[in-house]
Amino acid sequence: MTDLRDGSPADDVDGPVVLFDGVCNFCAWSVRFIHAHDDGALRFAPLQSAVGADLLAQHGMDPDYFDSLVYLGADGVYTKSDGAVRIARHLDQPYRLAWHLRVVPRVVRDAGYDLLARVRYDAFGKKEACMVPDAGLRERFLATDDAAGGEATTDATAAARDTPAQRNSRWSLRPKERPKRSEGSE
Repeated sequence: MTDLRDGSPADDVDGPVVLFDGVCNFCAWSVRFIHAHDDGALRFAPLQSAVGADLLAQHGMDPDYFDSLVYLGADGVYTKSDGAVRIARHLDQPYRLAWHLRVVPRVVRDAGYDLLARVRYDAFGKKEACMVPDAGLRERFLATDDAAGGEATTDATAAARDTPAQRNSRWSLRPKERPKRSEGSE
């Protein structure tokens, strides 16, 4: 995992990055799905994290942008369905075929994306705090515990004997308030 305590998270990022809504259950499931089916090149960070805000700002976006996933690649910054189809390029078959959806007009793709985005909390639920990735996924996260917007805590002894579902329920990531930028401050 990238150590972000010594500088800007963007200083040490190489390869494409997916920024996602860290409290959205559907988004957390999507990150786990991508991790299970991608080529290993993608890195991840919650939009709510300090690293997420820093990367957004470095790429000319509002650090408080939470409207969609963000794909940061060598060829640019992509949101909504444009970001999703670019992620598909990294997936194994048959999921990689979703890359071909880029031929569908963006207005149509984004309408579908926006519909899912509007109902995602109602349909799939929302966590009180950002997801805490398992060990394999954590290696691909850019955010450290503090940079992820909170402190990850667990009872290590209990976690060692519990099932994965029980272990996940023991984790908590308490969000820290990130100050809003005032107008005129840079």
